[in-house]
Amino acid sequence: MNCMYMRDKGRMPEETGVPGPAAPDADDDNGAAELHRACALIAALPMNVDMSDADLRGAMASLVRIFAARNEMDRSYLPLPQGTSVTATECMLTVSALLRSLNLQLFELGMWQSFTGRH
Repeated sequence: MNCMYMRDKGRMPEETGVPGPAAPDADDDNGAAELHRACALIAALPMNVDMSDADLRGAMASLVRIFAARNEMDRSYLPLPQGTSVTATECMLTVSALLRSLNLQLFELGMWQSFTGRH
């Protein structure tokens, strides 16, 4: 199951020309169909969506854990698809805030990457 983050001014993924989440297998019974629908809804949200801080933080924490687990299995796995509509500024703002929320400095990230060989 592939749930890609994609948004383009609140339009549905099929309207943007960029593929949205991949459809789950029909015989998948572990909630993949519900997750697929949720991903499609999230992908279509406008940038100024009215979302509580608690909901946004909970979603972000869950996605960080899911991504980390996936990346542990496949270090070449990247969180954003090629041709994403996420801008460099949006990425930098998010990464900076994630580091700040855990009281981590960019230096520590660089040291961790050097020690572990992960880049």
